[in-house]
Amino acid sequence: MSEREGLPEGELAAVMADVERVAPLLRAMTGRGEGSEDATHSEVLLYALKPYLSPTRREAADYLLRLWRLGALIRNMTGEG
Repeated sequence: MSEREGLPEGELAAVMADVERVAPLLRAMTGRGEGSEDATHSEVLLYALKPYLSPTRREAADYLLRLWRLGALIRNMTGEG
């Protein structure tokens, strides 16, 4: 198989099926951010305040933002979100 041919149709279908299975998880992990529609008001506020925070408080804000994203991921996986 040459580089230009790509994956055989069966393998491509399998890859696409895998992508469809993990897409909701990827969206949950990456869908939140300062420009995201899914971001809560608290998250947007923290993103806006981060440039004005001390390094220690900026780290705390980052930690909270990661916890919120992890919570959203868990809610999506359990079907509660």
